[in-house]
Amino acid sequence: MASNDVFTQAGSVGWLIDRTAGEHGSILGSAWLFSKDTAITCAHLMVPYADMPEAVTFYLPAFQRSFGVTATKFHPDFDRWMVRRAYEESSIYPPPRLSLQPNNVVGLYLSLRLKPVQRDMVEKKLQTFSGMQEASVFSGTSSGTELMSIIQTIVNSRQGGTIIICDSRRRILARVYCEAGSIKHAQYGELRNETAIHHLIVSPPDGKFFFKVEAKPAWTEEFAPINKPTPALLMEVYRRLDDQIRILGEFGGEFTTFIRVPDAELNLGVLPEEVRKEASLLWPKLKYETPVGRFVHNSKVNGAAIMRALEALAISGQVISASAVPLAMEGTRAPLAVEPFSPVSFKDELYSIHIDPASQMAVVSTGTILGSRKQDPAPQMHTIGIPPEVLGAPIFKAGMVVGMHCGNIAGIEEDNQFQEVNQLLWSESVYTCLDLAPPAPKSAASAQIGDTAGGAHDQEASASAAAKASALETSGSPARKPPRTTLLNSITFALPFMRKTGFDVELQRQEIGSERWSRMGSNGRLRIGDGLSVIVRVLQEEISLCVFYTRGENLPARMLYPEPDGGKLRCELLPRGTQLILPERSSQGSATSGEQLRASAKTKLAGIRIHDISGQESLVFISSSNELTVSSDQPSLDMILANAIKLSSAQQDLKPIEVVEKQLFGSQAFSPGNVLSLSRLALNCC
Repeated sequence: MASNDVFTQAGSVGWLIDRTAGEHGSILGSAWLFSKDTAITCAHLMVPYADMPEAVTFYLPAFQRSFGVTATKFHPDFDRWMVRRAYEESSIYPPPRLSLQPNNVVGLYLSLRLKPVQRDMVEKKLQTFSGMQEASVFSGTSSGTELMSIIQTIVNSRQGGTIIICDSRRRILARVYCEAGSIKHAQYGELRNETAIHHLIVSPPDGKFFFKVEAKPAWTEEFAPINKPTPALLMEVYRRLDDQIRILGEFGGEFTTFIRVPDAELNLGVLPEEVRKEASLLWPKLKYETPVGRFVHNSKVNGAAIMRALEALAISGQVISASAVPLAMEGTRAPLAVEPFSPVSFKDELYSIHIDPASQMAVVSTGTILGSRKQDPAPQMHTIGIPPEVLGAPIFKAGMVVGMHCGNIAGIEEDNQFQEVNQLLWSESVYTCLDLAPPAPKSAASAQIGDTAGGAHDQEASASAAAKASALETSGSPARKPPRTTLLNSITFALPFMRKTGFDVELQRQEIGSERWSRMGSNGRLRIGDGLSVIVRVLQEEISLCVFYTRGENLPARMLYPEPDGGKLRCELLPRGTQLILPERSSQGSATSGEQLRASAKTKLAGIRIHDISGQESLVFISSSNELTVSSDQPSLDMILANAIKLSSAQQDLKPIEVVEKQLFGSQAFSPGNVLSLSRLALNCC
């Protein structure tokens, strides 16, 4: 792939903009040219504007041109009404995971003329979408320093209430709940608690904040509170911010770009040990010139740690820098070459192009596909790091568009920097969306970048589709059968019921992009990005139980039950009939039926998100007829889990084995000779 090809392709990638928001409009996401008069983007972005497409524009930064949208064509199997309800009912904007809806693609029919639009009418129609109407005690601008100052003031005054950050339409983007001098809960988009606080200060959203006096709002019940003491949390935020500002200043600002030295191999040996992990994660992202701000503002990254790694790479001469130059082109805009037939196999390298909103520079990001086009026509997972503000970016293989980025799937955790799991919608969905027949198969080599047919169809077909757009939208289309999904390159396992240990286990699965939880059978299968919930039923008179989840070696252990507090935990004896729904939910009493329990799991569970297909993810159950006491600080949990995995490595057919407490808990054992039952359920790659 020549750099000149990427440059040409970047000229056809732009932004979908709400032209009525604020003084200069607001970027909703990415969009790209499919033909000279048709652009493609994610359908959920257009749902609030479906009845007023003139309120949005398609802007191409390379040509500094805005195009009006005259009509839209949603994929016939995209559930617009469910998405609209999600916008209306969500207490935060945008609603989490909305981009993962099936068939999330829409065609935009373009015009060189921008129709006049009445801002007050647009405001009125959009009032139903996640607006904050409550009165507030005080307000201000959501810059990082001012926000930090107001959080510190509220904490010091021990006031109870919520700091709410809103956009220009008073839609809630983030919120921080304080109580009795502590920060208890925080949410910023899909980020939560400590991670949300860090990114709110380092990369605050544009908008205003409001403070509302209230006690324990309903949204704080959705996830656990912050365990870290507030003074320590704020000190860590200050430290990261100082580091980031210092290094950015040395680099010459966030618009400075970095790229790997051509043909160089990463040499970790010359780097300080404390930055080697971040440097190895950063290295693949520097194949093309990338502005520093892209790493700072990426919601999955500890910006200060990445800055230190980038500084070390620059000092060692492994990367070079230059000033960012905004993308600028002359001539006629050229549609992208879209190929619905090119083979894409597991672990193939892909790349995506988006325009960085801050620098207006084209950013090329690389990653791999975690599925196969031939074997699975359903949406697949990819590992390209793409910021949330540019949803809808095109994804390429060998110069051809093979899909579109539709959002992040995995939970957002700072120990998982850059190791993103995102959803890709195959490019054939674009043809279904526009009611067009795909072109005959051809090789990538025969596709010309800038082909006015978009590598797909001619202008006559596009004009015909545009002429029919309104009629198709109003009359509706017959429901089409969704493609049959095969779960290759996914995770599968055999489920043991551990009745000899005094309890049994049921697993619930939530498929990617679905709200529904369903029971898994003994040959149940999981895909990357699925949700997994664990239901435990106590069968004997009394048992003490610990449940762990691990994603593999060298990653921190997670204790699902009981909830760790960093100190010594008493695992109380559970009576017969107790039912635990993990993580986060539990219930007691034998009167609850299995069907009622499954219904409860479907509606209440957050679940574990499956990250990998390495076969290293597993659940570990430790039980005893005596009450257990466990040290729940992270080093102790990691040690217990490492011992459990080692002891269970010889486990036959996943049957429970007997061990003594000292074998698992080491020197931290409170009753060294106590006999425990150990069961490990591995999530194996098929």
